[in-house]
Amino acid sequence: AATPTVIPSPTPAATDVPQQIIEPSITISPNSGPPRTRVTVTGANFEPSKGINRLEIGGATFLQRPDIQIQMTDESGAFIAEYYVPNAIEGNQIVEVTIGELTARTFFDVQGQSIGGLGEPAAIQVALGVLGDNFTRAWYFDNATQTNRFYDSRPAFIAANTLAELVSGELYWLQLESDQNATLNGLPRELVAGWNLITW
Repeated sequence: AATPTVIPSPTPAATDVPQQIIEPSITISPNSGPPRTRVTVTGANFEPSKGINRLEIGGATFLQRPDIQIQMTDESGAFIAEYYVPNAIEGNQIVEVTIGELTARTFFDVQGQSIGGLGEPAAIQVALGVLGDNFTRAWYFDNATQTNRFYDSRPAFIAANTLAELVSGELYWLQLESDQNATLNGLPRELVAGWNLITW
């Protein structure tokens, strides 16, 4: 008897399965407040082990303590860090984080503006003289030029200092050796040991 011929079943045609793209995301807490508000920014699905290129609100760069290193994502592309809201236009503002080639956005409601003293720009040595030897450093980030400026009270840094005066309404970091209450630019301040973010 003839051997029956076995006809193989047709192989299903391969279909291209689209790869799901996971977009990066950020959250900010709290999501509203005035300038100088301390916020926690949490990000996910960015490139792993990368530094933050840009973190802005309404076009102004978020502030971070001067002694904090550049924030990096972990091996999964996530990060969590604390920042401070700079002077920005009031209202609901876009918050943007760029890491590598990826950008994520959320919103923060800026409620009111920083209220500083009413004085004219003041020479920093005179303006902060009331703090005496307890004051060590001042640090300022200029959003217009995207540059840092600083003043160090130690004699060795006199020639290197780039911050000469304080301007009303601007935000400055002041570093003190110990807690101190003082009146600066006409306003009472409760300062602590370490870094203090103040509105001049």
